[in-house]
Amino acid sequence: MRVKRLLKTVAVTCAVVATALGAGQLPSLASVSSNAAATSEQTPDTDRRGNTQPAEQKWYPTIREEAKGLAGHTVYRPADMSQFKARSVPVIVWANGACRNSNLGFMITLTTLANHGFVVVANGAFDQPITDVATPANPQLLIDAINWVENGRHSSQFRNRLDTSKIGMAGQSCGGVEALVAADDRRVDSLAAVNTGIPTGGFQGFPQLEVTGIKAPTLVVNGGPSDVAYQNSIDNYNLLSTPVYLAQNPYAGHSGLWFGIRDGAGNVQMADQGVKLLTNWFDYTLNGNQTAKNYFVGENCGLCVHPDWKVQSKKGVSD
Repeated sequence: MRVKRLLKTVAVTCAVVATALGAGQLPSLASVSSNAAATSEQTPDTDRRGNTQPAEQKWYPTIREEAKGLAGHTVYRPADMSQFKARSVPVIVWANGACRNSNLGFMITLTTLANHGFVVVANGAFDQPITDVATPANPQLLIDAINWVENGRHSSQFRNRLDTSKIGMAGQSCGGVEALVAADDRRVDSLAAVNTGIPTGGFQGFPQLEVTGIKAPTLVVNGGPSDVAYQNSIDNYNLLSTPVYLAQNPYAGHSGLWFGIRDGAGNVQMADQGVKLLTNWFDYTLNGNQTAKNYFVGENCGLCVHPDWKVQSKKGVSD
């Protein structure tokens, strides 16, 4: 049921975003929000046996809004924060592909993470349109988001529901470089670096050895040899001394997992795979959910038996 709801949302939203990107126009936020609301339904926190439900089986209506008091950022969150216990909701800070200051291109991924019970604070202002203007990498934007989450001035926005001891960080492509550099902050409890990697010669003044300062469990994702970040991601995986997991999907290329593309053709199931990957990673590493852990760990783990994926890990990520 979760996949069917997601694919319905993704199919409509992908079409909206893809059309808008091709025309150089903004996607309609109203159309995306109404579709998400129509396909969302709340699920209970525990199953019939009282076991904690994995995040991917939960589905909350969401809202996209400005980050009050934090310029240049947007919040994606469950619409009704009062349904959660105090200080119980994990936070993910997100950096966009191309280091863009607009998160509209990743609205599918970020909205769905919020659907599954995470609060996402994304780089890019709420009303910032998508442009092709190159933006320099700025890891400080992710640190600013963590500082804002921790300072408590947003309490009315989240009703004291954020768990600031569970902070995840993620970024795609150039945004992944921002995340790799910023993730040496000790407040980061989990990292997802997707379609990215700092090259041997460095990137915009950030040396490759920046990754050696990361202490948080790290998920490294690439889209196979056609992904421009393929070798960089493997090199960074090899350099990391923290628990790290490498997941490779050779059909995805550089952006297929986020825009629904398989071998260059539209495929909404690929977008489902991408958000499923992130949801389970952060549910495993931030919430300690056993079902989510089984997606990555064990001889018959979810990714291990999926024909699209090649995986490996080191430094105790599977403990």
